[in-house]
Amino acid sequence: MDDILIASNDIAVVNTFKTFTDHRFKVKDLESLKYFFGLEVARNSSSIYQRKYVLEILSDAGFIGYKPVKTLMEQHLKLSWVDDPLLEDPKSDRRLVGRLIYLTITWPDFTFAIHTLSQFMDSP
Repeated sequence: MDDILIASNDIAVVNTFKTFTDHRFKVKDLESLKYFFGLEVARNSSSIYQRKYVLEILSDAGFIGYKPVKTLMEQHLKLSWVDDPLLEDPKSDRRLVGRLIYLTITWPDFTFAIHTLSQFMDSP
């Protein structure tokens, strides 16, 4: 058994492709995508996002219950290596940043902030 994901912003294209493949192969249409590569995929009319993955990250980092902010990073924030204390648990913090980098696949607005942070992993 092989799986295929068909995605387009044009439903006519999707339907044409589904009809084409259905005539040539035994196809089972699972309708809406719920999981892809082990990630829950939630979507609205304009985007796809990873709600379950985000909640898992927040829970693991101890941030459940915090209030959201409108900006991901302070404007004109200056990060430096000078006089910053070393991380208490660098392995855990690196894992968190790695998970956040993976999250940028579906949240490109997040990319600049997380890549800026990742440059200071010894002393963020």
